[in-house]
Amino acid sequence: MRVSDPPRVAVRRAPARVRLPSWITPDGRTRIAGDEIHVWRVDVTPNVGRVPSLARTLAPDETAHVGRLRFRRGRDRYVLAHGALRAIVGSHLAVAPREVRLQRGPRGAPNLGGGGLGYSISYADDVVLIAITGGGQVGVDVERVRPGVAIDVARAFAPNVVASLEALPPADRDRQFFRAWTGLEAYSKARGTGLDHELDRFETFFDHSGDDPQVREDGSTPRWWIGHFLPRGGYMAAVAAPRHRRLVYRMWPAEATLGSPDTATLGSNTARVQSHEAPP
Repeated sequence: MRVSDPPRVAVRRAPARVRLPSWITPDGRTRIAGDEIHVWRVDVTPNVGRVPSLARTLAPDETAHVGRLRFRRGRDRYVLAHGALRAIVGSHLAVAPREVRLQRGPRGAPNLGGGGLGYSISYADDVVLIAITGGGQVGVDVERVRPGVAIDVARAFAPNVVASLEALPPADRDRQFFRAWTGLEAYSKARGTGLDHELDRFETFFDHSGDDPQVREDGSTPRWWIGHFLPRGGYMAAVAAPRHRRLVYRMWPAEATLGSPDTATLGSNTARVQSHEAPP
């Protein structure tokens, strides 16, 4: 039960566009500028051989979660996602991956009480995405575009968009549905509210003429920026942040993020970062 009604949200409309980014593999330690979000892509299948070494970098609660996963594919994907996250953050903070402390609040919401990097993580089938900022709120979501599900799924919780979906050419329906869905999920992660508290806003994000929507709350000036892109064939993704950011697309693994999990910590304090992700 909600204590109060959610803030009213409106989206500024503009011509449609979804980025098809070029992914680069950096050959040295990277710095995050204040106007940037670094989006790292991890492909699961070609990296399964790294699972044993990455598993040694996980925290006890992460290791326990892996043990509860029924299927090996899910276990491998989880280890790759969280192990790569630790490697990337550790590289930025000059600490060993297993010494990185990933903080979460209720429902996996961001912990905004401290400084340091901000991050969000999402995975679907063979793709993992990790978004890193130099600080502040960020959310990322990736989904496999599953043909033929848009209208049936929308009818279950957003019946007002069904007519709009049916008016689109069949080839565009699923793509537009998942564009809206990833935008909503990224937005909910960045705000730290959880998707359950945002589902009634799906219609707001369903805007097939929209290009990088600027989200307003309670009629205010634009508060949230949503950037959409296609990480790989058959997938849709979105990043959300409090203001427009330049997206920098990077492939993992990169030499700067690799290293032994036994590498000594460089510094006296355990690294802490802000987490913007759903619970495992």
